[in-house]
Formats: sequence, C-alpha cells, structure tokens
Amino acid sequence: MGHIGVLDAARMVRLAYDAARDLDPIDRIDIRGAQAYLIKGDILVIPGTNERIDWGFNLHLAEQGKEIQGFKIVAGDSGRVWHAGFLRHAEFLYGFAKRARPKFIVGHSLGGASAQILGWSLRTPTVTFGSPRPLRGKAPLEGEGWILNLCRADDEVCHLPPRPMGFRHVGSVRWLLPEAFDAEFDHGMVNYIEILGETKTAERIEKQWPRAA
Repeated sequence: MGHIGVLDAARMVRLAYDAARDLDPIDRIDIRGAQAYLIKGDILVIPGTNERIDWGFNLHLAEQGKEIQGFKIVAGDSGRVWHAGFLRHAEFLYGFAKRARPKFIVGHSLGGASAQILGWSLRTPTVTFGSPRPLRGKAPLEGEGWILNLCRADDEVCHLPPRPMGFRHVGSVRWLLPEAFDAEFDHGMVNYIEILGETKTAERIEKQWPRAA
C-alpha cells in the first residue's frame, strides 16, 4: 500500500505555483488556464487560481447552465449536479489524469475543487487544501470515500458556495482550527503548511486518508 503524508502533500501543491519550477514534473498539462503536474511517485498535483483566466472557472462566466442564487450549475455525464466552472476545469484535466493513472491526487483551492471531481471519477486517493464545494445535492456518491478535504475554519473559500444553497464537498472534510482567528485571508498554502506543521494534526489526519493499492 502506498502513502504520502499530508504535510508533504501540502508542500507539493505549494511548489505547483510559480510554474512548478521546483516540482521537477514528469509530465504536465496547461490548457485554457487549467494546469496539473505529474510528479515522481505518480502524484498528480493541481494548483488553484494563479492566472486571470482562472476566474472564468471560479465565476463560471463562459458556462451554460441553470442559475441558483448567483451560482451556475450544470449536470455532468454522471447525472450529478456540479458547479459549472469547477466541472469545466476538471473536464479539461480528465483525459490527462486518466492516461497518467496517478496513485494520488493533490489540489488546492480551484485545483482542489477539480481534484475532488477527478478523485471521485478515477477512484484515486485525493487530498485537497482550501477547496470550495463543487457538488450540489445531499445524496452520497459511490466511491467518494477516496477523498479527504482539509479546510481551515478561517478560510472563506472553504465555505463557498454556501451550504444553504445545496452545495457540499465530495468526500470527508477535516476542519483545521487555528489557535486564534484574525481578519486575514488565511487561504494560501503557506497558511495550511503552517497550521499542519505547528500541531500534531497532520499525524492524526494521515490515519484517515485512504491509501493507494
């Protein structure tokens, strides 16, 4: 059984920014603002918003679908109802991810929303950091136990789209509680690495994260 630690995963996705210069990827994809990197150990790393074009996914400006109180949704091939922009991002990466057959998927923010969809679709152990909620509907998905979402309680992105509108994360959610809340926007990977490194939270979380066969 293969496994990587959540703190290592957090550091990997941190390196996925700045053109992944320090990740030394084996393969990569960059299509219409959707990026992913396959690195040693067959780990697929998906960064979040790092270009202006990415706001087209976050705000679903170019998508067709039904509007739900300001959030556009669309039915995927599975018949499930997804946030249109997040689904579109995942669709751009799906062919690459399927061919790569990663043992693990790691994502942050927009990349975390996409990682949830890909991890569920490919039945691949997945961990996300600071991810929004991509799925609308309460019904459980078969196989979503592959996915673990790590969310700081003071990270506003993790609370979007709002739960009262019917959106939720795919898989389980582990809320990370900082020692003190402040007015800062604690969404960056440095904030997640900090909270995981300062406590023994990472060790406890790793017992919950699915392992690859």
